[in-house]
Amino acid sequence: VAAALQLDLRPVRVHSPPAPPVAPTDVEMWENGRVVVYTDGSGENNQDARFSRAGMGGYWGEGPTQRGHSRNFSAPLTGQVQTNQRAELNAVVRVLDWENRPLEIRSDSENTVHGCRRPQRGAAADPERAHADLWERVDAHLRTRWSNAVLFTWVKGHAHEGQGPPVDRERNDKADKLAVGGAQQHAVPTAVRRAAVG
Repeated sequence: VAAALQLDLRPVRVHSPPAPPVAPTDVEMWENGRVVVYTDGSGENNQDARFSRAGMGGYWGEGPTQRGHSRNFSAPLTGQVQTNQRAELNAVVRVLDWENRPLEIRSDSENTVHGCRRPQRGAAADPERAHADLWERVDAHLRTRWSNAVLFTWVKGHAHEGQGPPVDRERNDKADKLAVGGAQQHAVPTAVRRAAVG
């Protein structure tokens, strides 16, 4: 049964949907002249690639609707490669696609933050790196913006009281909930379920 179920793990080119406009009633966090956005990725069923499902989230702030700020998003990761790290990067790419103002992206993924800082330090993209297609998109965004237009900051994920600033804990938790919600939007394909149960 397992041999009949081969997954195509090549990356799928992802296009962000158009950015919703910022509403006058949206509440955003600004720090040092930058809008601050929290991103996260989430993965479920990681023990078996056939059932692994990932999602991404981006949190700008509060707003008058149930989802909050008009640009907050919770979305399933597309494609066969369903990993937390790919979801983290996709969330960053969507924010970069949508946000043209001076920006700070805060993430609890050290790998994502460190990788996003590479082009700012003059390092070239590595075509052999995992998720090279997404790293190339990050690099392209950073090359087209004025120097230091985007800042990447690591925040402690799943922090408890006393671990980091309360605003980071609260907003990172909201990005995490959006990412978990994105992963839960997946449905396991019927063919995969049938093959797995025989």
